[in-house]
Amino acid sequence: MATNRDLQIVYGDLTIGGPNSPGNTREPHGPLMKKDGRDFSSIVFEFGIHAATDALFEAEKDTVEAELRKPFKDLTVTIESEPIDYFTRKQSDDTGLDAEATWEILEEDQARHSARYRVTIQMERPADWTAGTDADPAGLRDATISVNYIDSRRKEVRIDTEFTAISGTAARAQYEAKIAAYATAVLNVIDSGATWQLVNEPETEATRNNKTIRTSRVYKALLETQGTANVRDQALHIRRRITAPGDTGVNVKRLKILDVHYEAGIDSDDSTDLRGEWNSILSFIAGQVRSYAGGGTLALIENHPDFDQSNNRIVADCTFWATGGSRILEQQIMARVERDMGKRLRDVYDGGDLSKRLYQSVGSKRLTITHTVTMQGTVQIVPAELKDGGAAVLRLAGLTLSGIKKAGEKIEHFNRVDDHHPVTWGSSPYQIKATQIKVVHTFEIFKASGGGAPTIASGPR
Repeated sequence: MATNRDLQIVYGDLTIGGPNSPGNTREPHGPLMKKDGRDFSSIVFEFGIHAATDALFEAEKDTVEAELRKPFKDLTVTIESEPIDYFTRKQSDDTGLDAEATWEILEEDQARHSARYRVTIQMERPADWTAGTDADPAGLRDATISVNYIDSRRKEVRIDTEFTAISGTAARAQYEAKIAAYATAVLNVIDSGATWQLVNEPETEATRNNKTIRTSRVYKALLETQGTANVRDQALHIRRRITAPGDTGVNVKRLKILDVHYEAGIDSDDSTDLRGEWNSILSFIAGQVRSYAGGGTLALIENHPDFDQSNNRIVADCTFWATGGSRILEQQIMARVERDMGKRLRDVYDGGDLSKRLYQSVGSKRLTITHTVTMQGTVQIVPAELKDGGAAVLRLAGLTLSGIKKAGEKIEHFNRVDDHHPVTWGSSPYQIKATQIKVVHTFEIFKASGGGAPTIASGPR
């Protein structure tokens, strides 16, 4: 029998009480009860149903329970058509999130075709109690901050958050709108002087209706400049090799060899042009290498970038050469003295197969100086080292003319051969220009004789 009810409860499409059918065939019983917490709320109420026949009774039970099984519905309570906000919770305006109903039949009378239900509607509540600041943004229900230090005391921070929908803004949209400012506020508390970079966002887990979302973000404190603004989680390794295989002279600085290994992800929201990113990164690497080498000119000898298009990552290996502060990059000076003692053999035909006659003839003494040098830049060959008769070259080798010739001997420069080989190491714009020079000097050491042909003027050539 229909009755006019002042109290009306509406959950989704299920109406209980009120002036109109079918709600007025369902009679609310007893008081409404509500349990509230920070994150959850539940409403408990009872109502009765009745019908004229068994068939209508069973149909009514099926209708009621089918509607109660539907989750995520609005719950509205009114008295005399006036809404009661204290009990009203709606999925549609985010005052009640992801509501679900459970019920039990307290009593049932088949003969009278009536039953009494107790219904509990459980829902989450939005995080609308926050201060609304960067450090305590609207919609942030919970957060956990973890700080990890690696062996170099570099900080790594993980921020786990839970955001809710609020005031018509879905949970994911609320998270994306607020997380950057919130993370900055958190990181400034940990170390306001550090430069932080978001390197990973391993997971975001949202509910079906986007009413709550759980997220994780990982930040690292940067200890060095990044290759570009779009680089994430950069790893730069530089290994310096200084070789000293043995050179002649004191002002020789061999080229430094610097091996580089580089890895980084490129934020795909900002760029997928890995080749363009690499060109900028290579310039950055060259600057780091130059600083690590202590200055000088660089040559890029090997360049092996690996572009991972599927994951928008770059892995690269490079080798640079760097000058070390002297134009002389390599130098070897070798002095060789050949002494012919003047002894000669002449065959004697006396029937013996080994018969020879030994006699003394004129001997010789020859000095050969081989000077090999690699110099930075383009160098024109000028025999300046011969201005003093080759003494400068010998001094570089730790020798002197007086240490080679004996008393009464003279030394004369007879020959000089120059090889001149300009080279360019590296690829543009990282190149070193150099000249490889090989000079061979030949000197004759002798004793002057007053007889024979006239002598020529002795001196450097």
